Amino acid sequence: MDTYVGIDIHKSFSQIHVKSQDGICMHQGRLYHDDLEQLREFFSELPGQVHVAVEATVGWMWLTDELQALGVDVHLTHQKKAKAISEARLKTDSVDAETLCQLLRTGFLPESYLAPPEVRDLRMALRYRMALVHMKIKVKNTIHAILIRYNIQHTFSDLFGKQGRQFLRALELPAVGQRCLHGWLELLEFLEDQLKQAEATLREQCDQDHQVQLLTTIPGVGQLTAHLILAEIGDIANFRRPKKLVAYAGLAPRVRESGGRRYTGRTGGGRKYLKWGLVEATRTACWKDPWLATFYRRLKRRKGAGKATVAVARKLATIVWHILTEDRPYRPGKPKSPGSARVPDGGQ
Repeated sequence: MDTYVGIDIHKSFSQIHVKSQDGICMHQGRLYHDDLEQLREFFSELPGQVHVAVEATVGWMWLTDELQALGVDVHLTHQKKAKAISEARLKTDSVDAETLCQLLRTGFLPESYLAPPEVRDLRMALRYRMALVHMKIKVKNTIHAILIRYNIQHTFSDLFGKQGRQFLRALELPAVGQRCLHGWLELLEFLEDQLKQAEATLREQCDQDHQVQLLTTIPGVGQLTAHLILAEIGDIANFRRPKKLVAYAGLAPRVRESGGRRYTGRTGGGRKYLKWGLVEATRTACWKDPWLATFYRRLKRRKGAGKATVAVARKLATIVWHILTEDRPYRPGKPKSPGSARVPDGGQ
């Protein structure tokens, strides 16, 4: 007889609710995270095959690894779709755990993709690199702001090239500005060093597998971006249509219909790291690929650069879906058949 468990995770403890296959409550209470032996012993003693529903919130990764090592069948709950929890009038730890348990037992639990540990580790490494890139851009923008503050003009196409940095270090500014400028330059050099190390480690760890080779045929998608896309997507079979992947990446515009009228709004939600990778790829794709470049310029004239960039990113998400689903490289040029890895203008 199977056993079903709902777990409401917190930082230092987990609220649990256990039911039998017949829906009878077998146990409810708390397990504290500072006593892993008690946790392992508790789940090891549960009868039959144990099925667990875990919220995708703080601490779910280590707990999932512990449970899977014990042979437990773990299901990761999709937070936004679990409206029975998020919209409940009575919301306590015990109620949340019982609701998760009941949804799992009855087969109504909305689930998220539970990535294996090696994929989660790759995601962490790739996100670390991405965070370093963001911080590097922020520091550069701050240095530009200092120059504007003191009305410092320059003619360098790359202010942070070799000559540009010599120019920055030779500047004579008021004491506070001088100290801040040199501090930001030192921080920039530190971030660049960390970024080089992170990328070197990633290139050693990342295998140039078949799917990576396919994705790198897309203009603007390099090896690390390809790994980021694959790590964030997981199993492409989870997405039956390209639109599902577009929505998962947070690139689908919000749609609202009322009184026979249709309104579209901004994009939002989704996997922010996947969205970032696709948007970054558009910067190269828009000048390397003639078809995408034409689409971008036409839309930019009508709706502006921001919306045009997101639209191209949607195209790239669709292209990624076709490439991974059909197991073939990117084919430049407008498609001649519906099954092509390219989609016609306006397609998703």
